[in-house]
Amino acid sequence: MTGPALDERAVYSRLLDRVYECANDENRWPETLLLIAADISADWAALAWRDAAAGRAGAICSPSLTAGPSGSDVASQAISVLQPGSGHLAELECRHLPPGTLAPYQIAFVAGVGPGGAVDSAALERLFPHIARAVAIGSRLGNERQAQERIEAALDRFRSAVLLVSDRQKIFYANRAARKILAERRVLMTRDGLVYALDAALSRLLQHAVERACGVESASAPSLIPLDGTSLESLHVVPVPAEPLRERMDRRLRCAAIFLREAGAGAHADFGTLSMLYRLTPAEAAVFSEIATGHNPGLAASRLGIAPSTVRTHLLRIYEKTGVRRQSDLVRLAASHSLP
Repeated sequence: MTGPALDERAVYSRLLDRVYECANDENRWPETLLLIAADISADWAALAWRDAAAGRAGAICSPSLTAGPSGSDVASQAISVLQPGSGHLAELECRHLPPGTLAPYQIAFVAGVGPGGAVDSAALERLFPHIARAVAIGSRLGNERQAQERIEAALDRFRSAVLLVSDRQKIFYANRAARKILAERRVLMTRDGLVYALDAALSRLLQHAVERACGVESASAPSLIPLDGTSLESLHVVPVPAEPLRERMDRRLRCAAIFLREAGAGAHADFGTLSMLYRLTPAEAAVFSEIATGHNPGLAASRLGIAPSTVRTHLLRIYEKTGVRRQSDLVRLAASHSLP
């Protein structure tokens, strides 16, 4: 293979690297579009996308572009390509995904040249699938980050301390209440990025509970541990319940959540956030709310207008998802997730 061919392949490889870097950082798109435009012999390039499932859309232009043909904004024209029945714009070179290719994403790439110019269609055909995948990946990551931020904001509202840890008790995330407890060395402490209990016996219980929640050992271990004689009321360990939280973690690791409740804290539970954290269905959340506020299964069934057997079925699923085994523990769990 000749030198120029090798150089051409190296340039193409570097351009693909830049395209996929945009999936992690959408701020890289404008400069990358400028490089793409140069590679396909265009004067400018624009990109538009729509995530139908999330209701999000966006459009980006290369820095060299201020206005499109006839003075119209090319970003708007790129978005118009996504509209059903819009067809191609004669003065532009367009690429867009066939319906359903990357559903629910719709993606369009638009490039243009001045008088006498011509876009290298073959080069664009080669690049466009990678551009489309990078946009879809970036959109998914953006959706996950938004969900993660919503959950973390909700966790920061809890009175209870919340820590996300690995099976080796490495801390990945601690909410405001947890950071305060760790700083004051109350019940828990940190060393080399790991969390331990100050009391040796409690530290062993914590270790076993984390290992159990992470699925490392099958031996019986409590997941809801009373903290008698301390300034905290209880410690509860469960598997990490919400996938978006894993953005802070190595997804290959087993992870658990540790919740601690201040003694004497109010018990006004945020059942909406609890449902999100533990992935409860609406029906399970309704049963959880009834039981956690002190109603027995019979009364809960009457209040919800469902059969007692249905309540029992929902309770079994709630126990499985929250890691507790008794109705009294559900009450304590709800109390530990109280709001200020």
